[in-house]
Amino acid sequence: RRFARLGITVREYRDKPGGTIIVIPQSEAFMKSTLGRTGDWTRETVEKLRAWGFEGRIRVRPWLRDKKTAYVELHKDLASASQVITWSSASAVTALYEGIPAISESGSVNELSGPLSRDAVLHPLRYPVETRQKFLELLADAQFTLDEMRDGTAWRWINREEQT
Repeated sequence: RRFARLGITVREYRDKPGGTIIVIPQSEAFMKSTLGRTGDWTRETVEKLRAWGFEGRIRVRPWLRDKKTAYVELHKDLASASQVITWSSASAVTALYEGIPAISESGSVNELSGPLSRDAVLHPLRYPVETRQKFLELLADAQFTLDEMRDGTAWRWINREEQT
């Protein structure tokens, strides 16, 4: 399987009571142009978290265009995190395999996180390793590089010619 080739281990959830709640925005341009979303998702999310009593635990990660740097920095931030909250982001996928509860308000991870609510922050969904593993396997089976699209790997995979 494609996910197995990535060499990622899905970890048990770890508990960090009182840990940092990391809010990870998408780019403002993406939110507006691609989603047609008006308003400031980051500000609105932080305001909700403050109103729900999480004031001292919130950290907003700046959006970074350089995804390699963003990935390295994310892993540093996850060390102190009790939860990740995002609109729709690969960071939520990373949190899930690292054993950190994530709330993604949109996208595929939303299926495992549910919507953002005070209760979801206080009592995040915690699916077993096997469930998250299966989800990540399905996600990996639907992701292809540009080279895999050019050389026909994606087409062969979709047509079940390479799924052994």
